[in-house]
Amino acid sequence: MKLNVIENSDKKASIELVGESETLANLLRKKLWESGADQAAFMREHPYLSMPKVIVYGKNPTKLLGNAAQKIIDQAKEFQTEFKRALNK
Repeated sequence: MKLNVIENSDKKASIELVGESETLANLLRKKLWESGADQAAFMREHPYLSMPKVIVYGKNPTKLLGNAAQKIIDQAKEFQTEFKRALNK
């Protein structure tokens, strides 16, 4: 995966998820809301010609993006643990 930072200021950040689907962008948007973002959204200008973009507004948006990414990682690890446990029953 590659990320392009489109904008990064004190109150707003937007990134482009190169080579990723809207699924990851939507999950990131959801976790941004859970992390306390004032606003968070994702968009894709054209389904075949553009990449998904995630936009976040709030105090320290880069920290919000980092927190949201960590929540996704933690949730994936929890799923992996539970999946392995379920297979061993």
